[in-house]
Amino acid sequence: MSAPTEPAESPAAGLTGAGTPTLEKNAIGLGRSTIFAMAGAAPGQTVAITLALLVASSAYGTILPVLITTAGLLCIALSFHRLNMWRQNAGATYEWVSRAFNPYVGFLVGWLMLVAFTLFVLIDVITIGPSVLAFLGVSPTSKLGGTIAIVLIGSFLTLTAIRGIRLSARLQVAVALLEYTIITVFVIWAFIAVFIVHSAGTLPPVVGWLTFHGTGAGVFGATMIIAVASLAGWDAGIYLNEETQAPEKNPGKGAVLGVALTGLLFVVMYATFQGVGSSAQLQAHSSNALAWVGQRLAGTAGDRILSFAVMISVLATTQVAIIGTARVAYSMARDRVLPRRLGVISERRHHQLQRSPVFDLLRRHWARRRLVLPPADFPVRQERHNPGTPASGWSRAADLGDGEGDPGADARRALQPPRRRRGRGDHDAHRGQAVPGAHFQSRGGNGPGSGSDHPHGNGLGADGRCKGWTVRSLSSPAGPAASG
Repeated sequence: MSAPTEPAESPAAGLTGAGTPTLEKNAIGLGRSTIFAMAGAAPGQTVAITLALLVASSAYGTILPVLITTAGLLCIALSFHRLNMWRQNAGATYEWVSRAFNPYVGFLVGWLMLVAFTLFVLIDVITIGPSVLAFLGVSPTSKLGGTIAIVLIGSFLTLTAIRGIRLSARLQVAVALLEYTIITVFVIWAFIAVFIVHSAGTLPPVVGWLTFHGTGAGVFGATMIIAVASLAGWDAGIYLNEETQAPEKNPGKGAVLGVALTGLLFVVMYATFQGVGSSAQLQAHSSNALAWVGQRLAGTAGDRILSFAVMISVLATTQVAIIGTARVAYSMARDRVLPRRLGVISERRHHQLQRSPVFDLLRRHWARRRLVLPPADFPVRQERHNPGTPASGWSRAADLGDGEGDPGADARRALQPPRRRRGRGDHDAHRGQAVPGAHFQSRGGNGPGSGSDHPHGNGLGADGRCKGWTVRSLSSPAGPAASG
């Protein structure tokens, strides 16, 4: 199948004027886009939470469900790759659905993505406090300690995001090197202990691990649900497509590579770590199974090291969720279906000024106006609708936009009730009346009504129609004329 041949539009086509700051171009490459995709899935945090649950539901048959899930997600990632080749927009799914189906449906999808990212941020921030306390050797149940840890780490991630995508990418690379190095070392250690040496206390692998029902009465349906939820978040790099080198190719390739590498990492982690101890022991440490695996393999030091891997995994996925929320909100604000303040870009650093206080701005805006859509009479320059023509004054936002260059206007029209059209009687009632705020200019006609001494004075014929004259707005005498 050949690549789409339709040229991609500028994501801000028709919405940003010349010289308007945009997101920084070519800030990250394919490698960092892949790292963002893997960070969204958070292998360390996810396996720590789901290992005991997945083993219990599958009866140690964890390998096939994860492989099947990876294959399915690869198909979806390839679809995202094709869609990104069609249009590169920070809103990604919001933009694609708006263009392919309907602006109203796209608006709903955009809000769905904002809600999902918000929930991810809240869940990650809530879990990051106990993770830090456990790593430091403090009781994870301490409310004061957890609150302090959440505030400090949340502020750090926010400030990092405010500084721009380059600094965030460097942080992601550093976290990935640490996390995946630690996980790789312990995966090799667990493989040797379970599959080769058969250390005391470990479970010897059996053929049942490669079946759908495991070694007992495993429930395949429940196992698949857990596996699919475990690999969620791989699309994080797609929302950085406007800031990626070769934006029509690299973000999609990064998503495909991220799914493949994350799926492979999940398979080896589940397959090796599930045999470190019995199912009863694993269920007793279900809140942080990786810390227990590290303790079984390397004592207290292993516990601390894997707890550190889980902690930095939470850091990485939290930052990805913050950035994803900001990008979707920026794209919707640029289309004017969210407050424009959410789309303000720093001229110096080319990043969103309102990236971190997104939810605070929304809260204040709701309290002030209770609407996120601009009113129908919002002033918009008409030359944005008719590029290349002289300025023709200000027009209502609901009256502009052609659906291709101004998706925000499409969304506004889809979300507003249709305006009542005047009937024939209304038109006749206004016939013969002077047009307020307009003057008439002769087009050089030779018939009645073509001269300045016409008895009606303003160029109107006896039947009230304009004959041989041009109506032009007083607010823009240089604009294109509308023939009468």
